[in-house]
Amino acid sequence: MRLGHKRSINEDDLYVVQSGDASSILGNRLQREWDKELEESKIKKRKASYVKALVRCFGWQFAAVGLLAAFEECVLRIGQPLCLGYLIRYFNGEDGYTAVDGWLFSTGVVMGSLLYIFSHHPYFFGVQHGGMTLRISSCSLIYRKSLRLSKAALGKTTTGQMVNLLSNDVNRFDTSAIFLHYIWIGPVQTLIVLGILWNEIGPACLAGIMLLLLFVPFQTWLGRVFSKLRMATAHRTDERVRIMHEIIVAMRVIKMYTWEKPFTALAEAARKSELGVIMETNYYRAVNMSLFLTSSKVIIFVCLLTYVLTGNVLTAEKEFLEMEEREDTSYIEKSNLRPKPKDCSLAAAGVTAKWSNTTEDNTLTDVSFSVKAGELLAVVGPVGSGKGSLLNAILGELPAQAGRITVKGKIAYASQEPWVFSGTVRQNILFGKPFNEKRYGETVKACALEQDCKELPNGDLTMVGERGMSLSGGQKARVNLASAVDSHVSRHLFDHCIMKHLKHKVRVLVTHQLQYLSSASQILVLKEGRVQAIGPYNQLVNSGIDFGSLISENHEEITSSLSQESSSIKSSSIKKTILNGRILHDRKRTESCSSAHQLEDCYQGSSISLHDSVEAENILTISGAHTGSSSALSNSITSSPFVGSKLVEVKNNNTPVKDRSGGAEIRSHGSVQSGVYLRYFLAGGGWCIFLLLLLLNVVAQILFSSIDYWLAYWSNGEQLRAQLVLNTSSWDITGDAANFSYRDGPVPSGYLDTNTNIYIYAGMTGALFLTSMCRTVIFFMICMKSSQTLHNNMFKAIIRVPIKFFDTHPVGQILNRFTKDLGQIDELLPTTMFDVISASIIIIFLTFAGIIIIIAMVNVWLIIPTLLLGIIFVYLRRFYLCSARDVKRLEGITRSPVFTHLSTSLQGLTTIRAFEMQQKFMDDFDSHQDLHSSAWFLFLCTTRWFGICLDWLSCIYISIVTFSFMALPDTLGGDIGLAISSAMLLSGMFQWGVRQSAEVENQMTSVERVLEYSAFEPEAPLKAEAEKAPKHEWPDQGIIKYENMSLQYNEDESPVLKDLTFCIKAKEKIGIVGRTGAGKSSLITSLFRLTEPSGFIYIDGINIQELGLHDVRGNISIIPQDPTLFSGTMRKNLDPFNQHSDDQLWKSLEEVQLKTAVTDMGGLEAQMAEGGINLSVGQRQLVCLARAILRHNKILVLDEATANVDPRTDELIQQTIRTKFEDCTVLTIAHRLHTIMDSDRVMVLQAGTLKEFDAPSILLSDKNSIFFSLVQQTGEASEKQLHQIAEKAHLKREVNEDGPGNDAK
Repeated sequence: MRLGHKRSINEDDLYVVQSGDASSILGNRLQREWDKELEESKIKKRKASYVKALVRCFGWQFAAVGLLAAFEECVLRIGQPLCLGYLIRYFNGEDGYTAVDGWLFSTGVVMGSLLYIFSHHPYFFGVQHGGMTLRISSCSLIYRKSLRLSKAALGKTTTGQMVNLLSNDVNRFDTSAIFLHYIWIGPVQTLIVLGILWNEIGPACLAGIMLLLLFVPFQTWLGRVFSKLRMATAHRTDERVRIMHEIIVAMRVIKMYTWEKPFTALAEAARKSELGVIMETNYYRAVNMSLFLTSSKVIIFVCLLTYVLTGNVLTAEKEFLEMEEREDTSYIEKSNLRPKPKDCSLAAAGVTAKWSNTTEDNTLTDVSFSVKAGELLAVVGPVGSGKGSLLNAILGELPAQAGRITVKGKIAYASQEPWVFSGTVRQNILFGKPFNEKRYGETVKACALEQDCKELPNGDLTMVGERGMSLSGGQKARVNLASAVDSHVSRHLFDHCIMKHLKHKVRVLVTHQLQYLSSASQILVLKEGRVQAIGPYNQLVNSGIDFGSLISENHEEITSSLSQESSSIKSSSIKKTILNGRILHDRKRTESCSSAHQLEDCYQGSSISLHDSVEAENILTISGAHTGSSSALSNSITSSPFVGSKLVEVKNNNTPVKDRSGGAEIRSHGSVQSGVYLRYFLAGGGWCIFLLLLLLNVVAQILFSSIDYWLAYWSNGEQLRAQLVLNTSSWDITGDAANFSYRDGPVPSGYLDTNTNIYIYAGMTGALFLTSMCRTVIFFMICMKSSQTLHNNMFKAIIRVPIKFFDTHPVGQILNRFTKDLGQIDELLPTTMFDVISASIIIIFLTFAGIIIIIAMVNVWLIIPTLLLGIIFVYLRRFYLCSARDVKRLEGITRSPVFTHLSTSLQGLTTIRAFEMQQKFMDDFDSHQDLHSSAWFLFLCTTRWFGICLDWLSCIYISIVTFSFMALPDTLGGDIGLAISSAMLLSGMFQWGVRQSAEVENQMTSVERVLEYSAFEPEAPLKAEAEKAPKHEWPDQGIIKYENMSLQYNEDESPVLKDLTFCIKAKEKIGIVGRTGAGKSSLITSLFRLTEPSGFIYIDGINIQELGLHDVRGNISIIPQDPTLFSGTMRKNLDPFNQHSDDQLWKSLEEVQLKTAVTDMGGLEAQMAEGGINLSVGQRQLVCLARAILRHNKILVLDEATANVDPRTDELIQQTIRTKFEDCTVLTIAHRLHTIMDSDRVMVLQAGTLKEFDAPSILLSDKNSIFFSLVQQTGEASEKQLHQIAEKAHLKREVNEDGPGNDAK
């Protein structure tokens, strides 16, 4: 606390988490009990109960804490008022009470406050700590479960839903645990009170108890309502978070397609639906809070309990825990003994499999093959033929209905879409293995990463963000090792990595690149899930197999396999080369990366024996010699054990690498500014409604205080009336003495009769109920409106922020603000702030205006300690908040890596499981959770310290007030009672108000964090001013002109594109080639202004930097490198603005040959899974082509768009582009040179500069040109074919004089 008072607290100041609170230990405990519960439920044939598992795990320690609460509620809270009652009798001068009794009762009142400190705070700390352990263990269990989910189950849930489960749902444990014990304490306390009341007032007490009993069914019903509403809220929050996750991940595509508005509408509609349910909850809460003010203490506890203990957290979580896991892989025979390298093998016999039992068609039917050590099996086939599914079956991801797969050795796998984790390039290549300089160097060389490492700003210590953001697609793939990179690198990887480095392994390569088939030992041709042919290349060629028509999807799988393989290799044990048996399956860029992984692994003793290493298991399934995709590297990186906020020492290098993906999270310092509070309330409805709320609060508080005052006034009147009756002998008792009542006596002057008092009291109570109800409803309406406004402002800021923000901030960090922070603003902040507003007004009006006057009337000297108490409280609050605020902010920041890690793990799940790295990832998750737990535990400790200090001060104050009355002359008992109870209330309200105001400030850090994200500088305007706006038909020609254009992503880094000047004519077809990292994709970035370039770019003579972003982006079609689909219908994916008719949509699908597939799925209303994973990568690419056909802009950009499709589909796409986009300017970034050999001109980029720009035939005529060397590297047969294509295109252009000529630059 002293440190926090001096300076801001940061992560380095946090204590290491206690061993008993460690995520791994708690997770293991709960996992054991949950496994037992699952076993029992199977034996007894009942549903598994998550509550039972929790009770068995943590029940006893939680029950023990409840005894403290029972002592506080049943002894102290009842004993203290009793002592006060006896003290009042003493002051009233009743018979039998002496001065000693007075001192004893005074001491009793004081002891009640003293003992309260020793019961209340240990209870609260114990129960909150218990809630924390429930949350930690549940999160750990959820993460472990997520690593075991089957592919089918993954299709039914979403990353957003799981993030919400971890961020919002399990946090109910932190709050619900506090009130759990009151379920049994409430009835016990009621019985004790009933006994005391019976003793005091006899059977009349039953009326009060009856009222209480009438509240029980009402509260029970209310509890059920809250339960249903909480469940409804959770479902709606899941949906909103899912949408947010999809939007954040696909932000680049959304910006290029100009889809910001429909997605903003989608997010706002989801938010509105969620807040509608929360507001309904708040109406019931308003009724509850009004009853809270007007009913007894016990009813309050029952009410709070039923509200909080809805059990819905457990329900939501149980549903997730019961989802199907990856099915038993007993159809895969694996030996636990590692075979010698030469004995490794992979065989499949009659494998039949399908993804879902609900479909009739099998994904694979009767597939058989065998691969031995040293052999390479190439798998080819059209898009959707089952190549990826075959790899998944080998990995155990796709359950086999029949047949067997025999694996001897370990499997390495490179996925079709490269997967990289946050960390350095080196960490991604090592994938958790120790650094061995020699092996590392060989691996980097084999994966063609040497040049890349030189070009990266910090070499292989360059940080790559989540999803591999700072690497190009090809670099990611190479880090993951796939053959999906440019032709030069592709050939290098195939020759040096697959054929040389891994030559002793069992290798399975799924590829679309036909030039490598002749090197394969066997080729497996798949069509519609069946083996169409299998055998060596020559045999298949002689039998008349047309590879061009067959190989549609092979390429992608090969790549996948490769990249996985390398990863796996890395992860294998260090002493033996075990890379042998992993499946490399990676599509695009995976190749080089994977290679790196593989080699490294091999070297390190992974499954691949790169040299003739010691016992290595040699099954290497390589999937996907192809053009690189970008997910492999990112996936590896994201899943890396190094992700997080700690410093990681890289061996053999003295520079510690700060391992955060992207920039550190934004964080404010110091107190929460008053402007934040003002913006929060004004966002909820402006000044008028805010002033009305203040007025209603004042009225309600005056009524609340007046009722207490009226009770004292009424009891004093009755006491004086009784004294008059007893003391006045002249007054005659008439009538029946047996029926005599004091109410028959005269009313003392200045007082009212009993009936009038009852009416006034009842009226005031009714008015209090109604006023408090109105102010509560208005207050919650303001809060909900504010919540909606804050969310919408933050979302609008996020969707308009430049794309660089998403490259440097992990998904988890952004989602944290949209889940936990908004969750706090929605549900916790309003109730806490309501307490503060109530308490502060009570303090101002009731205490300083009422209590001080009452106390001063009895003893004027008591004003001194009262004022002193106020001053100390205010100072203490200031001292406490210095540390508490920082701890709370740290708690928010340390939460983000937990979500990021979950999101990353789900993206790379297949890779993680292929390399058997689940334990490593669980350890990483536990370390992220432990860091968060240390911040949360410190937060609990600081709040308790503050509470204890306040209670000690209150106890001293009550002692002074109570004992001071013993020295006073006789006073009316009502005044004494009011003075002491007011003093107790004053100190209680003082400390409650101070504590809650501190808690509000802590929770306002969430508002502050949301406002931080709402204040980002947006991109350029979406639309240009009216006078600068282009004509409706612009661009009508498609002429693109660059003048001295440079592009740099960061001011402190060198430009990635340097001083480019060129002109592309109308309708020209331009091919863009260059080594990976040459700047090809950056050229597209500049054209779409995703990052603002310097220099000038003109389209049809108009400087695009002067136009709005939508003016530019909306008039350029793109088929992106990573095909992106969204959850929702196929229609929404093609046409989110509903601008096209059904006929147009079907026609576009027919032109890309997807009509049949979409019809089989259910037509345009067919639901897409998250990320479109129910389509193959090639099919997703075709959907993107259909989008481009629908838009039919004058300029079309293909960013390596055919990297994931087989040559036949590639040809289909090229043919479609030639016919549908004949009158358009087309820019094609290609990894396959076949794609661009018939272009009008080819642009060759190297290290960000334009080296060559001319017709392919002219460039090929110069044997010193870079382009000539690129063609040469494809192999002799391929080179000859490429020359023929270029020559043919040249002759065709010469004949057609109207077409664009083969002009020089």
